[in-house]
Amino acid sequence: MKVLFNGASATVGTAVAAGVLWLLGGRAGHLEGTAIALAAPAGLTVCLWTSLSVSMVISAVTGMPLRRTLRETMGISTVIAAGGIAVGCGAVALAYTSPVTLIVLPPILVGLVMVYRMQVDSAQQRDRWRQLNAAAKDLAILDRTAIEARATEIAYEIFRPDGVELVVSPVAASVPTTPAQPTGCPRGADDVATTLTGPSGQVGVLRLHFARPAPWREHDQAVLAAFANLVALAVTNANTYAEAHDQAFHDALTDLGNRRMLQQRTAQAIAATAAGPRFALLLVDLDRFRDVNDTLGHDAGDQLLRGIAERLRRSVRAGDLVTRIGGDEFAVLLTGIRDAEAAETIASALTRMLARPVSVEGMMLSVEASVGIACLPEDGETVDELLRRADVAMYQAKKTHSGYRRYRADEDSSTLAHMALMADLHGALDQGDISLCYQPQIDLETGRIVAFEALARWNHPVLGLLAPDAFIGAVEQSGRIGDFTRAVLREALSTGGRWRADGARVGISVNLFARNLLEPDLATEIAQLLLANRMPASALTLEITERAVVMESATTVRSLAALHDLGVRLAVDDFGTGYCALNVLGQFDLHEVKIDQSFVRNLAGDRANSAIVRATIALAHDLGLRVVAEGVEDSETINALSVLGCDLAQGTFISPPGSAEQATALLRDAGRLATPRSADVLPFRRPAGERSGTAAPARRAYPATDGI
Repeated sequence: MKVLFNGASATVGTAVAAGVLWLLGGRAGHLEGTAIALAAPAGLTVCLWTSLSVSMVISAVTGMPLRRTLRETMGISTVIAAGGIAVGCGAVALAYTSPVTLIVLPPILVGLVMVYRMQVDSAQQRDRWRQLNAAAKDLAILDRTAIEARATEIAYEIFRPDGVELVVSPVAASVPTTPAQPTGCPRGADDVATTLTGPSGQVGVLRLHFARPAPWREHDQAVLAAFANLVALAVTNANTYAEAHDQAFHDALTDLGNRRMLQQRTAQAIAATAAGPRFALLLVDLDRFRDVNDTLGHDAGDQLLRGIAERLRRSVRAGDLVTRIGGDEFAVLLTGIRDAEAAETIASALTRMLARPVSVEGMMLSVEASVGIACLPEDGETVDELLRRADVAMYQAKKTHSGYRRYRADEDSSTLAHMALMADLHGALDQGDISLCYQPQIDLETGRIVAFEALARWNHPVLGLLAPDAFIGAVEQSGRIGDFTRAVLREALSTGGRWRADGARVGISVNLFARNLLEPDLATEIAQLLLANRMPASALTLEITERAVVMESATTVRSLAALHDLGVRLAVDDFGTGYCALNVLGQFDLHEVKIDQSFVRNLAGDRANSAIVRATIALAHDLGLRVVAEGVEDSETINALSVLGCDLAQGTFISPPGSAEQATALLRDAGRLATPRSADVLPFRRPAGERSGTAAPARRAYPATDGI
């Protein structure tokens, strides 16, 4: 097509030039001065015609306005063409008049050729940069396959090679690559290659193959480098998008699918169930997983989750889906099952498999699981229904310690009530509906009230006044343990501050959750509350369960050390009911041991309990710790504790928990508010005429704290 066009254009141009020469009075084939002079405008006409014809074709093909194409094709090219015509006419005139003078012609021709080549190179450079600009738009896509195809096409358009090889990530480290060099490079002198390097490193290799060696100039290298950067950026963006898309459906910690994948696959299974096999959804929740986080730290918890995920992945069939949908909760989508009994069989096998001990940081831990089962279509017909009802069944399995449980509609209301209780708890914390009762602790040697334990109560608008057993589980599952503890500390220290301002030197005991010790600012916040209520640190005792201190996690150790440095007293609560590790008393700088009420009740009539309590008291005293017995309900128990050498006691026999006003009245009746240094004794509520029993033996001296 180009040959035909150029031939036709030259023919028309020659005819036009001859017409112009004839119109000017010249005659073709006659070398006369006038004819030579008239040949110049005729030749210029040819140049103008050539530019016009090319511009019209380009305008017709590309849709570019004719004025713009004329401006681009005429310019310096026309000037050079006119100069060539002038030189040609001058050469003919010189040859006609004085051939010897043609010696000046070669330098002029060389100059014209150099100017022309510079103009061509400049035009090519402009075209290449224009193509690069267009390539940046063409490669703004997020499909890596499409990027490879389009980048290859653009490489052919810009560099005109005989072959293009584009390899994008992953690129093997052994692939030999050499940056482009001015004289061409790898695989011989006919190939040019460059690496594709993105922000995260090498993402591929681009290689141009030329059948014959071609000069590779500095400008070509710059264009190739710019093009390689464009391709590398496009590939990086596509990879980032692919990774983000993949992460949207996968859990980063376990590499399982996530809740989004579960919902998508469950919806697909629901759509296909009408024409295919049935399926079931299993919701798996680990029991006591928070104990691992609280005692060993979150790194150990993450390691355990990865181990559980791998066990689940290996235990299901090839077509089943295992996902982690949050925290310590997993879901298994069983496809192609016969009936609900088959789902229960699989759930039973999973619970037995998960009950086997797993190694975490060199320790063998047993973390059992509770599994809830929901089947389609009996238990739900939508994704949300199946998830919610599997969750209801899982909660019932956890509540009954049955391992696994199929969803039952008659159990749904109680679970919904628990969920409602958790929802109400958020409002209670925000509105200050959590209040405190105070139970006194007396010194068994003097009978004086030396401290009060602050016990939380929830004044629920519908259920009435709730004791901790009714809502502590909801607090632990609500994620607001920190808010709950801060609310209790604020009220307890405020009450204790008022008592001390009125002259009563009594302490306050507050229970901490194990998870509170993972809060880095716990000691700082407590110090601020003590300062605000003018309470000395020694007047506050923080009661911590054994599981919080039995294993040395770094965070727990730091928190306990910070609290000890602050000066607050630290007590192990419910001692003997957790891990039963006596050596825990020597691992940390503790001040107090609280013997659980299960050992204290029936102490006088049970030799085993008496032996346990005696041993605990002796061990604690040898370690310099004070011993508190809780759950004292009769005079025999308090007398037995006194004989065994217990330091403090609390229980309903002494006084049940009461409001701050009732506690204040106890202090006033005991004379503690009026005469804070007196040795007045709190009158026990014994039946009339009942004696206190055997007198306590002499005690060892115990280092007292400020006013206690």
